[in-house]
Amino acid sequence: MKKLFLGVFLCIFLLSMINAAKPATTVQQITTGFIIEDSPQTILKQNQDYQYNFFVKNLSNGALKDDTTASCIFYLANSSGNVILFKSVPYKPEGYWGLDIASGNFSKAGFYNYGTRCNTSILAGTIVGLWEVTSDGSSPKGDSVIILFIILFLIIVGGFTYMFIISLGHGVNLDFDVKDLAINIGLYFCLIIVYYLQALYVTNQTIDDLLLILVKVGVWTNCVLPMIYFILTLTVGSWIKKRVKGVDYS
Repeated sequence: MKKLFLGVFLCIFLLSMINAAKPATTVQQITTGFIIEDSPQTILKQNQDYQYNFFVKNLSNGALKDDTTASCIFYLANSSGNVILFKSVPYKPEGYWGLDIASGNFSKAGFYNYGTRCNTSILAGTIVGLWEVTSDGSSPKGDSVIILFIILFLIIVGGFTYMFIISLGHGVNLDFDVKDLAINIGLYFCLIIVYYLQALYVTNQTIDDLLLILVKVGVWTNCVLPMIYFILTLTVGSWIKKRVKGVDYS
């Protein structure tokens, strides 16, 4: 059982060492013309509106450009490279360029290429980038993290099954001690930790549902029943032992 707890905590520790790589926006390097500066955000939420904002500067002197001398267009393409949005970008009274992108353009999870071009009759500038759209707007998790949580799930199921059988035997024999109770409750709290780590690091609905089932079942198998076994051992078990000791076999 010590190896079981060691394995669970080792897996939990490894979660903090795994990070998914994020796509980055690429800015075209130019020596004359305009430079376009947008937000470094790279991950968007599926089926949610997004407001894309940016500044346009003259590369030579850093002066901001507005719609009196420049115009900008924006395109958005899906993972297949098909352009799904192409339109002019309006200039906002607050002093920046901004475009409202409807949620329908992000109906599918995956990668979306985008680009913006701003120009006058003699100067121009472009920027291209990559957005990743996920179901919850958070960084997607790699296969290694999901596999790790599956292993944790199987370890916990095995631990629950083992302790349920051991606890049942000790409970029937009325010799369920503090050690048995501590192991059961400790294993349940490990499950709670794994459940919340899953919600934080993975957000996989299937794993979440399976862990939630274990959480609900574990309340009874690892908390309520062990407490009942322990109380019965302290009361009925102690009483039976005293009766047995008091019997005269001569």
